[in-house]
Formats: sequence, structure tokens, C-alpha cells
Amino acid sequence: MASIMGNTIKLSIFGESHGECVGSTLFLQAPGIKIDYDFIKNQMLKRKSNGILTTPRIEDDEVEIISGVFNGYTNGNPITLIVKNKNTHSSDYEKDILRPSSADYTQKVKQMGFEDYRGSGFASARLTAALVGAGGIILPILKEKGIEIESRIISIHGKTGSDMVEEVKKAKEEEDSVGGIIETTIKGLEPGIGEPYFDSLESDIAKAIFSIPAVKGIEFGLGFGFASKKGSEVNDPFEINEGKVRTLSNNSGGIQGGISNGENIVFRTVFKPTPSIGKTQKTVNLEENKNIDYNLHGRHDPCVLLRAGVIIDSLAGFVILDELCTRYGYLYMKGSK
Repeated sequence: MASIMGNTIKLSIFGESHGECVGSTLFLQAPGIKIDYDFIKNQMLKRKSNGILTTPRIEDDEVEIISGVFNGYTNGNPITLIVKNKNTHSSDYEKDILRPSSADYTQKVKQMGFEDYRGSGFASARLTAALVGAGGIILPILKEKGIEIESRIISIHGKTGSDMVEEVKKAKEEEDSVGGIIETTIKGLEPGIGEPYFDSLESDIAKAIFSIPAVKGIEFGLGFGFASKKGSEVNDPFEINEGKVRTLSNNSGGIQGGISNGENIVFRTVFKPTPSIGKTQKTVNLEENKNIDYNLHGRHDPCVLLRAGVIIDSLAGFVILDELCTRYGYLYMKGSK
């Protein structure tokens, strides 16, 4: 199923944007892992809309763990969590009018007209709330192993620094949207994690990150910058530093041959502008079989990047934990390699 990922451990998601709830199930297997509810709550706050520069749709985003945890610890069974949808305006969406650059048309074809078209249904970024909830369980496990993941916005609409906020404000005032780039750094991962070719560390991270709605590109290390360089300019020389093999530069982004080399893993993610905007656009009315000019209703982010960093952290964290458990077994999470 397209809603499940992972090798040794697995993560699945379910729900729709305007359904009763969205949720996820973590198949961690390892019992005895303490759940940090405060950390989960703080992670959810990072994704939560504040209604100022983000969508006016403000949800409680309270995570409810309904299985797999007993007395605050995992019991080895699948961990299922849900996040209820309480603030939905389903009447903003029309079944036969396709929103430009959204998943309306592709879902309609895929699901043969039985799709939940309200807010993109299963394709909605609303489901990322469940991913962040799962990340709230995963990231503390990695931190105990000395592995930390941090994402930061480096540009919005081509602007950096304080100018980024102004770009979002301007887009919101114009009922438009803007995209940008988020850079993610994974610190503390040992060398030797990952596989060549189809299960390369880049491949697994990229697959996870591309599952986030609005993501349209990812690059590792120097990325597309390699195209204009010579090998002598971008190779990462080795040295022995305090008894360990290190590199003098990190153009490879911490991965060589699909395997971690012990340096920081660095990648950048490109988000397109939110397709749902207030401006009049050309589209089609399928029921009437004609071209129309359409002014979209609904509540949407003028820039998804403001809430996306924690989603990237959560998915990258899952991939790293899965890779480590593939190498050492799921009891790695309990400190046993």
C-alpha cells in the first residue's frame, strides 16, 4: 500500500482532511520505550497554524494514542495515534470543479469518481499532523543515541533573512502564495548506515520527503551545484582526526555510495507555492463539461514552509531509525546492538 513505508520498522497513515480524524500507526516492535507526551505536544505546536501568516484553519491538534502504549511505555504492539478534525468547512469544495495544480483531477481518475474531494481528502497536508505525532515518538529515541535533526528555512520566494516574512505577508495580502527551500541537518549518525543502489540513504530519505504535499525537489550536499564544478573542486578529502576518519569538507552531504560517512547529513527540500489561492484561475467544470474561470474558496497557507520543518524532521527521523534498526535489529531502540 502507498500509505505504508519502512523496512524493519514501519509507519502508516490514514484519514482524510475533512474526515473525523487523521492518524498514523508505528510498528516499532520494541517494548519499554518511554513516551514523552510533552515533547509530542511541542512538536505539534510547531506545525500548528497560528492564523496570522498561516491558514485560518486552526485545529486543536491534540494527539491521542489509542494503542501500543501502557502506563507511559511502549508495549511492543503497533502504536496507533489519532488527531481529530474539528474545524472543517467542507462546503468550500465542489466535486466537479478541479482546483489548478491540486490533486483533485489525479485523485478523481485514480479513485474512479469515489474520491473524498473535500480539502484534497487523503492527499491533503492535513495528514502530516499524524506524521508529526509519530515523529514525536521517534525523535527522542534518536536523541538518546546522540542523533539530532534540525530543519530551517533558508529562502522564501528567492528571499533570505527578514525579507522572507515580508514575502509571505505580501502573498497573503494578494491572496497568492509563495514557495521556498528548507535545509535539514542530521547530526551524530555513525558511518556505515544505508545500502548502495535501491536502498541508498539518499533514496530512502528522498522517498519519505517527497511524500510531503507540495515538495517538488530535494538535493544532498552540494546537490545541483556539482554540475558546474570539477572533481578537484568538490571532492571531500579524508584525514585522521582524534583517531577517527573524517572529511575536510562535506560537499557529499554526509553520504557516499548511498551510505553515511559519519559527517553531518545535509539536504535541502524545495516546496512549490500552495496551489490553492484566492486569485481567479482557469479550470474546468466536469459536470457541465466546459472551461470556466474559477475563484477558489477555502482556507490555505500562503506559504507552507512556515509549518513544514517539523514534518521533514519527523520523516527523516523515521528513515534514520529504520536504517539503524535494519543494521542492528529493533532492540537497538532499547540500547542493545
